Amino acid sequence: MIRLLVACSRQPDPVDAVVDTGSEDAQLVLGDVRTCAEPVELGWEPIDLPDPRPRMLRADHGPGASAVVADLDEDGEVEIALSYFGFVSVLAGRESEWAEVGALVVEVATLNLARPPGRGPGLLLAKAGAQLLELQDGQLLLSALELDPGYTLPPALTPQRLVPADVDGDGLEELFFLMNRADEHPDSLLRYGGELSWRQEEALPADTALGNGFDARWFDWDLDGDLDLYVANDHGSSVVSSQLYRNVEGRLEHATDSCSCGVGVDAMGVDAGDFNRDGLLDLFVTASSHAVLLAGADGGAFVDVTAATDADQVGGGQYMGWGGVFGDLDNDGWLDIVSAQGDLWDAARAEANPAVVFEDRARVLQQIDGSFVDRAEDWGFDRPGSWRAVVLTDLNDDGVLDPLVTDVAAPAVLYLSRGCTEGSWLEVYAPPGARVTVSAEGAVWEGWTTRQSSYAAGHDAFVHLGLGEVERVDRLVVTLTDGTRYERSLGFEGRRRVVLELD
Repeated sequence: MIRLLVACSRQPDPVDAVVDTGSEDAQLVLGDVRTCAEPVELGWEPIDLPDPRPRMLRADHGPGASAVVADLDEDGEVEIALSYFGFVSVLAGRESEWAEVGALVVEVATLNLARPPGRGPGLLLAKAGAQLLELQDGQLLLSALELDPGYTLPPALTPQRLVPADVDGDGLEELFFLMNRADEHPDSLLRYGGELSWRQEEALPADTALGNGFDARWFDWDLDGDLDLYVANDHGSSVVSSQLYRNVEGRLEHATDSCSCGVGVDAMGVDAGDFNRDGLLDLFVTASSHAVLLAGADGGAFVDVTAATDADQVGGGQYMGWGGVFGDLDNDGWLDIVSAQGDLWDAARAEANPAVVFEDRARVLQQIDGSFVDRAEDWGFDRPGSWRAVVLTDLNDDGVLDPLVTDVAAPAVLYLSRGCTEGSWLEVYAPPGARVTVSAEGAVWEGWTTRQSSYAAGHDAFVHLGLGEVERVDRLVVTLTDGTRYERSLGFEGRRRVVLELD
């Protein structure tokens, strides 16, 4: 495939609030440069995390094995939170050494990361009585989320996932309840009411919000500065296809008819990223039997480029993709894809139909000249399993993303990179939804900060941009969802983290 960089006419609206942060007291704080004197051959070593199986209540085809990688106690070091059926485990450590610092028995399927006003980071537990789990002074503290009495869930209903975002730009995060219960309870958006309470918001239209939702991703689809929402629906071919909702002054309006993105597949996960570097966000949707890659186009439409890019390597038939994320693993400046695949059915169903019981391996798709090549075995991702969530973060501080992949019936595996790359990089931490623009040597890279990591996973809000052969950045611009723009126009070396520090 010939790679084309297309000049896009659909650009974000100009903003008046510009903060030049080129001075020493800048709010865009530069971290230390991490030089790479001896680049190594690209590859990752698997590290088994502490085994959760003694506490597992069941393991089968169903969802679970959720993961969040974040600095939960704000001590400068990240923790790994894992949830399986019936419990949550929090690990602390560094590189290859991790130990459990706390565990909690609780009925929960998936986790997500949130920062309620006046509090530090916490884990959102998706359950009928939604809860927030915080790590403070080495202790796990559980708080109930108070929901408006008008929004009540029957005892048998549990949200598939709680997905936070500041939808109306007031600095307070709304909660999107992704229900995954067709014909029983619609997906809904709840607004923050203070003191860990959220009030009822009108449910989304039943004809689109009664799908079997498995994942949802906030991103700025129309480039107007606020966050829109894409919902990946299981049974999309027979119930409700995956759906797009546009944010119009803080309210979600159905926009699937305008995007050509209502794919009718049995979707499990979705991620957004600009894989072809045309300034428009693209979507990667994982699903049963096959995956879908949608390239953003002018006017808000998407074009299915799955076959043209060879992005679908699920395997067809009973094979299944769960978490799937964009990330520049080789730092060559172009996004690659990591997709967690596999399935495992419970014993009763296995006895009735042994053909549906199988293990798979993660697909690690390197982008080469606009197409994707599976490099999983070459790079060390050859373990079979029933994989679920994927989180990409740099856990050994070498500038290379380290995938964490969960298994529904076995320990999660952390893949640590063997060393730094010839390709340079920049990692920017800013509030979710911020647009990050890097200019250097006549080229432009763009990315969007996010806490989301496709199916059942999350991390601190950041974006990792590979820069290829470019070692020095000419200009960095970070534009928040409210339009405020922070700029560092003085050149600086790459291979470092940049943090936007706000009062």
